Amino acid sequence: VSSLFSIAVSQRLSDHSLKRSEERYRTTVDNLDDMVHVIDDEFKLILYNRKVKENAASFSGLSDSLLGKSIFEVFPFLSPDVFTHYDQVLKTGQMNRTLDTTRVNNMVVYTDAQRIPVLDISGKVIRIITILRDVTEFKRIENNLKGLANDLERRVAHRTSELASKNKALETEIEQHRKTAYALDLSQELTRTLMNTPYIILLLLEVNGDVVACNDLGAKSLGSTPDQVIGKNVSTLIGNDMFNSRKGLARKLFEEKEIVQFRDQREGRWFDTTLLPVIDNNGDLVRVTVIARDITAQRRVEEEIQRSQKLESIGVLAGGIAHDFNNYLTGILGYINIVRLKTRIPDDARALLEKAEKATIESRLLAQQLLTFSKGGAPVCQTTDLREIIRESVEFSTRGSPIQCCPNLPEEPMPALVDAGQIGQVINNLILNAIHAVSG
Repeated sequence: VSSLFSIAVSQRLSDHSLKRSEERYRTTVDNLDDMVHVIDDEFKLILYNRKVKENAASFSGLSDSLLGKSIFEVFPFLSPDVFTHYDQVLKTGQMNRTLDTTRVNNMVVYTDAQRIPVLDISGKVIRIITILRDVTEFKRIENNLKGLANDLERRVAHRTSELASKNKALETEIEQHRKTAYALDLSQELTRTLMNTPYIILLLLEVNGDVVACNDLGAKSLGSTPDQVIGKNVSTLIGNDMFNSRKGLARKLFEEKEIVQFRDQREGRWFDTTLLPVIDNNGDLVRVTVIARDITAQRRVEEEIQRSQKLESIGVLAGGIAHDFNNYLTGILGYINIVRLKTRIPDDARALLEKAEKATIESRLLAQQLLTFSKGGAPVCQTTDLREIIRESVEFSTRGSPIQCCPNLPEEPMPALVDAGQIGQVINNLILNAIHAVSG
């Protein structure tokens, strides 16, 4: 009896402890903010907490006991996917966790659902414990955060695109500035080269004639240095008369803004001058660039060419005259020879004919020299005794003159390789000049 009493007491105490544990469990579960319920293998409720009852009353209008009711009867708005999830737990005996989406009263509700199977000894699912947590607010916040993230990404992408576009524009601008700076350096280098060139005169003038800039040669042409020229009016440097005359030449530049070119002579030197207009963005003439080149040497060459051309013309004329003169002399020689052959001539007359023939031959030599000059041919050189040429030239040059010439010649021959006609002409000219000098 004592043993039975002890067993009975132990059983009562065990039942009491179990009851107290169940009460603590129910109290704990009822105080949860999550919905917790237990269903059997036919989806009927066998246990649920306070939160399930509140939601059933709120969404389904059920205020009585929910025990024995199907979960899909209590919550008819559950989606078919929920049934699939429960069925999967029944078939596999494994827990699953899903995010269920339900539309209740035109409002989308998101639920984090955990389904935990309870197995019997044989491993069959006899119960499913379900823990449901309303994560609608978290989902809304998550969606808002995603929206904000997407909006931020769009803004970042847009801003990145703007920065890339601005960066590209800045790179283009930098490259343009670099090219402009390079072009400016080239322009400055070209300007320095032009300003330092020793062959070109450069002046930059205001419209009123004040000198803004000049190179060394430009200042030298004005008889001064660049420091002394800059700032002065060009009229004070070259004189008002010359300035006014050049201003008249430059009228086309001021009126039509066109380039003016002219040749200028100053202090015995010639300059090839160009006036270039400097136009601003409004099309107004603001300055004048003067570029001048000393062409005195070129001018002299041109004069020499003209003189050569004149000499060439004279040579052509002399050649024509010499040709005609030679023809006349040929006729005279022919007549002299006829007279000597057909007529009995006294000795004194024959001597005169011989002199006439000799003079005619010498005149032919002169004509030949003129032809040689006109054609530009080389002298005909032969070995000749200079004594004979001198005697003939003296006799020919002093004929008819009261002045006598007595050359002092050696007895030995004086051979030389010369053009006898040209040397004879030279000696004739010397003797004639001497006769003119003696006769006064």
